[in-house]
Amino acid sequence: MTYTTKQNAAGDSRTGIDAGQLATSRWGMRGTEDLGGGLKANFNLEGTLINDTGAAGLGFGGNSAPGVVPVVVSAAGSTTSLFDRQATVGLSGGFGSINLGRQNILGVDSIGLADPISLAQPAINPNVAFSALNRGDLYGGYGTNGGGAALRQNNSIRYVTPIMSGFGGALMHGFGEQPGNSSASTYNGISGFFSDGKSGVALAYAQLKDNTNSSKLTLWGGGAKYAVNQHVHDLYPCQSRFICSSGHQPGPDHHGWQLFGQPSGRGRTPRVLSNRLQRLQKPPKGGFFHGRGPLGALGLPLAKDTRQPMTTALDSALNAADSALRTLFAKPRASRTCPTVAGQTTELSVPDKALSGALMRVNHVGEVCAQAMYAAQALSTRDPALRQHFLAASQEEGDHLAWTRERLDELGARPSLLNPLWYAGAFGLGLIAGRLGDRVSLGFVVETERQVEAHLAQHLERLPAGDHESRAIVAQMKDDEARHGQEAQNAGAASMPAPVRALMQASAKLMTTTAHYL
Repeated sequence: MTYTTKQNAAGDSRTGIDAGQLATSRWGMRGTEDLGGGLKANFNLEGTLINDTGAAGLGFGGNSAPGVVPVVVSAAGSTTSLFDRQATVGLSGGFGSINLGRQNILGVDSIGLADPISLAQPAINPNVAFSALNRGDLYGGYGTNGGGAALRQNNSIRYVTPIMSGFGGALMHGFGEQPGNSSASTYNGISGFFSDGKSGVALAYAQLKDNTNSSKLTLWGGGAKYAVNQHVHDLYPCQSRFICSSGHQPGPDHHGWQLFGQPSGRGRTPRVLSNRLQRLQKPPKGGFFHGRGPLGALGLPLAKDTRQPMTTALDSALNAADSALRTLFAKPRASRTCPTVAGQTTELSVPDKALSGALMRVNHVGEVCAQAMYAAQALSTRDPALRQHFLAASQEEGDHLAWTRERLDELGARPSLLNPLWYAGAFGLGLIAGRLGDRVSLGFVVETERQVEAHLAQHLERLPAGDHESRAIVAQMKDDEARHGQEAQNAGAASMPAPVRALMQASAKLMTTTAHYL
């Protein structure tokens, strides 16, 4: 039962019985069948239940005809489904799980990890409205639904990896089912997470297309949660962006940071909370925060001395999440001046400019992977000195990341569309190498840098002779990579077996060939 004031222009109050105020009421059925050998078949049917009236299911989709760009899209949609929340069938086992049907987008998991009220109050919770695309009036023209909220997608297939040492990930694709255009009305997403049972981090990226494939919506979201002195702290950045290839302008970007559900504005560089609370405001006498600030908004009670260091593993996990957010979504900043050739100016023909752009995109992808690899190795090692070595190398590779991105902008070229995938793959390889021991991890660095050095030498041969800026950057990168490899060798690196070296080379070839175009 609810009582609310000022419900109309006259200021009248309202008394009523409403369903699902804190969380949506729902009903459904789910089941699992053991097929033997660890393989299981499962299904899940879940629908909204408006139990004060007996209505079931909410509207979605049906707002625009195929081939028509939706200019005005209703928040609810015009198609009602009995099982509007989840309707899936799938298999699970040691390989993870695969489910098909209508299901949540991957961003829900990353945001849900850190939302302080567990995604409750969906009508007013900004993490549900913006990060989980639950605003049908803004996002209804994108993805498989065709209208209404995009938080769940029809006609989708979703794979979730098994959890290994607290790490996991997921891939999801929603089929648009548009005749003659397989890209229209589609959803594509990737996510990754780490959790130790109490604390964790998660990242998600998605791209949704409209029903003419002329406009797309990209979403990235991240969440972090950790417990210090029995208090849980949450931080989650989110962004949704419209990109149109035609004159259609569906709306503005929406992005910002959320700390305990309080918006902290736009335009900040993504950064996970510091692993120590001394970077936050020191609580006054009595251990409470009051007045302005993200903690003061809640009057959160804390112990008087909150400056307690966290565990090394969680410290490294937060550093890894910080590195991922900065690498993929923030504008990189170099600590060293970008290499140049004094007195030389670059004038490139259209073909030469395109070639330089493609080659520098490949080099930029290499630096994205370097950030991921060093972050994973710093997370894996138990040697504090070696961890600092990896982090220092990562910072120097950050200069390369900034230089290559700046040069891409100057050439009018874009970064790789698959950067989140490259980052996830490199992070996984670095994590595996780190788990095998410090000497193997260092050996992985030596072999990687050896192959990168050879790759950069080839690029110096292929870059147009008149592209002095790109050539200066690549030459400096080549020298730095050779030094990084030698430093790892001097630190006691183990030699990589020939099959491992060959596999690394084949993986690098796949990445560089794909990144040249995508």
